[in-house]
Amino acid sequence: MNMAPDNKKNQRILKAKSWLNRAKKDYRGYAKVVGRQFIYSKKDLAEDPPLAIYLLQQASEKAVKAIAVASGDFEESELFTHNSLKLLLDLIQKWLEIPAVRPALNLLKSFYSQPASDYLDFDKILERITTTKENIDKNRPLDVPDWVSGFALLPPDQVRGVVNMLITLRPKMESGIFHLLRPEIMVDTSKIEEYVNQPTASSLQAMLAPAFRGDNINLDALSYAENIIPIFTGKSLQQQLIEVLSKEPINSQGTRRKIGKRSYFEKSALSAWSMGTLLFLAAFTFAHESWTRYPNTINSKLDCDSYTQNLGIVSCLRELGQLTRDSIYGLEDSLDSISSFFAKFRK
Repeated sequence: MNMAPDNKKNQRILKAKSWLNRAKKDYRGYAKVVGRQFIYSKKDLAEDPPLAIYLLQQASEKAVKAIAVASGDFEESELFTHNSLKLLLDLIQKWLEIPAVRPALNLLKSFYSQPASDYLDFDKILERITTTKENIDKNRPLDVPDWVSGFALLPPDQVRGVVNMLITLRPKMESGIFHLLRPEIMVDTSKIEEYVNQPTASSLQAMLAPAFRGDNINLDALSYAENIIPIFTGKSLQQQLIEVLSKEPINSQGTRRKIGKRSYFEKSALSAWSMGTLLFLAAFTFAHESWTRYPNTINSKLDCDSYTQNLGIVSCLRELGQLTRDSIYGLEDSLDSISSFFAKFRK
């Protein structure tokens, strides 16, 4: 007997949570290694940086595998044999293909000046992922110059730029949504028919105007709203609007009808931040999985005796630990949403 879709999803979420619980234990191991004194002080260096980084790498990798399980696009057995970098890249690529992500990244870029906003360049990210995956499949060097070593050896100022961006991004997203949207997502019923018949940016803007606090509605915000609402309601925006039209007569002056809540977008923002941050952390710490464990590593620029304050990842270890903790624990309430995201846009 085939398992019902809801049961399959519930099973996926339970399995994803087991991976996430393991990630939490790795994070708690990191916290014990560096100690509370380091986490809450201004000390420059943890007692054992390579071991601390290894545990953060393990925590972020297992959390990414929780996302992979929740997505429904990977079998759990596949996670034990799948090239971990390839899995990470596959997940990022699938995430970028979700229609809401591009407008969301464009909105986030508006918060930052160069060069920080370059890290949110959709097309550059996708191009690099495609190239790297092709090189993995063909057993070629990942990139020229060596992408993994180059990423692992980034100097402190470059690492700190990205880390600080991720740390400030979450409150900026939440604050931006709060100031942009009213508590209830309302539509102008007199404009529904025009949008249903001709779904353009201008007709969407006219219809959703009551949901926003200002008249100047960013087109990326509109596109994001159009794609996010169905995730939490289970119905496309057009389906909901047709139901509104069918239930009651609409006069030419128009009235307002609720189709959602601002909390949908706030929850979506937290899910996106947790997932995006974990994908970054997994990519950033990927190369350190072996280098942090072995001395005198052959053909490598790093080994476990090379982790000094001059290395970018060591200089930001406290902040990376904060990001790992916040994103893993933020993911706990987001697995169901993430599963819905991937299911909605699965090809």
